[in-house]
Amino acid sequence: MRFKRQLIARDSGGYFDNLARKLAFRLKITDKDFTEHMDLGDLLIQNLLTMEEPKTKQECNNQFVWIKRLAPVLEEKYHEAKKRSHEYELKLNKVLNESKKQYIEDFDEYERNCYELVEASRKIVMILKGIIIWTDNRLKNICKYYDEIDLPLSEFASLVGINLKTAEKNVAKISKWIRDEDSKHYSYIFHGIEDEGIEKYFKWNRNGMPLFWLTTKTLALYMDENPNLKELTISFLADTGVPMYIATEFDEEGRPIKLDQYCPPLREVKNVCKKRNSPLPYR
Repeated sequence: MRFKRQLIARDSGGYFDNLARKLAFRLKITDKDFTEHMDLGDLLIQNLLTMEEPKTKQECNNQFVWIKRLAPVLEEKYHEAKKRSHEYELKLNKVLNESKKQYIEDFDEYERNCYELVEASRKIVMILKGIIIWTDNRLKNICKYYDEIDLPLSEFASLVGINLKTAEKNVAKISKWIRDEDSKHYSYIFHGIEDEGIEKYFKWNRNGMPLFWLTTKTLALYMDENPNLKELTISFLADTGVPMYIATEFDEEGRPIKLDQYCPPLREVKNVCKKRNSPLPYR
């Protein structure tokens, strides 16, 4: 939502229209019908995907900044795609519950359209998952380069978008979690170097934490695909007794002002459309 507000605030001067045209030119996209269906976020994603692996400090810095700007776009697009896919699945379930049909061959035109929307929306979600993981891997490679050249913390803090004092305070907390085989700079991001340290129980930054979201979201996606990793993570949290908190009250700016401890049950939650009693047809 923050990204959308920024678009609206600056688009009055044609800034984003000009940027979109420049990106389309750089990407050699000449099909007007194609570009009309791409928003600025799509072009930003496409631009990053076409960048070659960085080999110099300047190239790494440029791509690092691109990734930082792109992460909120990916977050918004991924959440919107997941929400839309879920809505289509619920709609299809409702339609098939009423018709009692089990096989695609028996669908009428409306039912088939609903089914195709579900299939298409799932593919979009899978594509966005792939882009998120790809972007995170590129970030890892950049951070490994920073490890090799021993990038000063002051420069890294500037790239991340925080002041040096905050970075030093966060690194002092983070260092105990970093293993010898880990990338130092990637670990800084993963453990929340962007955190302003204002809130007691969770990491928060008034300008967002796009890199933290990218790294932790990638881990969550890997956990979804790997039950063993998910089980190990849950066991680790249970063994260490890490408390979990949920925000229950917010101020006018949407900032949490009250937290209550929350103890979620350890159970597996499956997608309703993947259950055996779901009316979603088998192929």
